[in-house]
Amino acid sequence: MKTWCTLLLLLLPLMSDAQTANDICSLTTDGSARWEGLHATFAYSCSWKVEKTSVSEPQTFSLDIGDYGILQTIVVKRRNQPFTDTEVDKMMSPEGMKRLSGKARFLFGRHLKVDGMDCAEVATVVTKNLLITKLSVYTVSYFIPHDHHLVAVVFAITGEREDEIKRLFDQYKSLFLKLSLATDFQH
Repeated sequence: MKTWCTLLLLLLPLMSDAQTANDICSLTTDGSARWEGLHATFAYSCSWKVEKTSVSEPQTFSLDIGDYGILQTIVVKRRNQPFTDTEVDKMMSPEGMKRLSGKARFLFGRHLKVDGMDCAEVATVVTKNLLITKLSVYTVSYFIPHDHHLVAVVFAITGEREDEIKRLFDQYKSLFLKLSLATDFQH
């Protein structure tokens, strides 16, 4: 019984953050070169650390949970021309979502709306054998084509034990969805 109580006390902070995450902070972009001219507001959990990154790097937020880490990264890429309806339709198709997963193993994808914009939610897993260990990364990415920009809000959970990473991924994916759906573009 004592072991179960100790385990529950250790997991309770993780469960409350993953399941409720009432403390949502926001980052508003200023349209500067770092953001490729984009004006938008992105949500992240206030309990996560805001990583200091250079102007040329994507903005990252992180949470360290012992042997595991959670990252949220916001990537903005500008194109010369706005996305066409045909390009967006292809991106939102099942085949388009699988292409967005790159070399990672595709888990699932679905078409969502974020602030009225089309969004491809794509989940993947990658396992890498390193010199003395194996590293697993479960990722869910939200790709949003917006005018001249492709915005990606990416969440990743990483660690050595794939079964534990999968459990954490399942626990946190509703929070990841909530944070992504809170994205607001200044039209």
